[in-house]
Amino acid sequence: MALRHTAEISYYVHEDYRGKGAGSALVEHAIGACSAIGLKTLFAILLDNNPRSVALLKKLGFQQWGHMPDVADFSGTEVGHLYYGLRLPAPNKT
Repeated sequence: MALRHTAEISYYVHEDYRGKGAGSALVEHAIGACSAIGLKTLFAILLDNNPRSVALLKKLGFQQWGHMPDVADFSGTEVGHLYYGLRLPAPNKT
């Protein structure tokens, strides 16, 4: 119950559509839907060798909340996890 107002966001954009606004549209849609379902916090976990996702999240107001260096191993190549978070505006009460 303690995390009932928190959700993780994950997304993947096929290489043919990267840099064309698809990622922004996906994340903006998710942010826009949060109020209706009572979310206060979104967070994302991404690989630290993914500068495009870092730039996208920063552009949309996410901040880096944590870094776990070299925790993932891809056939001998170690990369870290970045944690990015966004506190959402309070829902309008009408």
